Amino acid sequence: YAVHGVLLAGYGFAVTPANLPALALTLPAKTGVELVAGQLSTAAIALAVALAAGIVSLLVLNGRRAALPLGFALLMALLPVLPVSTRMEPRYAVPAWIVLSIAFAAGCWELAAEGSRARRRTAIALAAAACVAGLALNRQDWDVRFARLQRMSAENRFLLAMNDGDLLRQPLTLAASLWELRWMKEAVFHRASGGSWFQDDLYLCVHPQPSGRVWGYDDGTHRVADITAQIPAQRARYCSSIRSQAPLSASSSVSGGALFWEFGPYLEGKYWLILNDGVVALEMPRHAGFETRGLTALPLRIKYVSPAGWITYSPELRFDLADGSRLDWSRQATEGDEEASLRTRNEHRGSREVPSR
Repeated sequence: YAVHGVLLAGYGFAVTPANLPALALTLPAKTGVELVAGQLSTAAIALAVALAAGIVSLLVLNGRRAALPLGFALLMALLPVLPVSTRMEPRYAVPAWIVLSIAFAAGCWELAAEGSRARRRTAIALAAAACVAGLALNRQDWDVRFARLQRMSAENRFLLAMNDGDLLRQPLTLAASLWELRWMKEAVFHRASGGSWFQDDLYLCVHPQPSGRVWGYDDGTHRVADITAQIPAQRARYCSSIRSQAPLSASSSVSGGALFWEFGPYLEGKYWLILNDGVVALEMPRHAGFETRGLTALPLRIKYVSPAGWITYSPELRFDLADGSRLDWSRQATEGDEEASLRTRNEHRGSREVPSR
């Protein structure tokens, strides 16, 4: 209550009862992806096969006596996750993983207890395969996650020592946490103020002359390095790649303290919310809602990244966050952007058109 001001309410992505069926249909797949660390490696396949074989053995040998408790346990593990599963986080899959691990162990135990030497060997083989595959998958995923955390740690510690005018390019930590870190730098550690960042390179296009040095993370040395000399080339390359007239649309409404949106016209690719000319960049689903209690307006741009690699931005749009407010904006294809227009017609035929405002 002290944090959110209400006893029972969510934060982050907003979900209405109408959204729940669609989320329920995708939740098992999202959970499965997290259980294998989003990989389709040999270790992930071996782990999935071993787990499935052990759980099937439990169900075959015990029938309804095992199926009912297992189904109930999975329901209890997944049901609380459903309202927050618009964007799946690894921790959301932990309860389901515990249930499946226990069911697998019980299945191996039941298989070994049948008395047959062949079944005992099968149970031992399944258990060994699951342990070896699980360890291998853990190490594969650890490399990815640890590298990301190592970069975040270096960037966050560097922020504490930044001088006035310094800019940090594309830090991985969420901007809200970076702002808190900068507050801690000044109010808690009593260090000199100064230093900022940008998470999207649109900042370089809007601000062609940074006031100080620009810094960025170097994967080779695992530290933050001075990249000021590289910025002119990076700016020219990035800014020239933007398709400023490519089709793009945004439709939004505000209800119950939440902003709901639908971006288009592309069904594939990634959409981002860009605030403060690129200081903040947040990847978002094409169709979703977010809690906005306490805000009255939100000026931002929509960024779209095509699977083919090209990028486009909307102009800065002002989202009025008063209940009942709506915004409808679109940019249609022009003769000067025939390739984007053809892509829109061929790949996204039948997508809903949003009228211009």
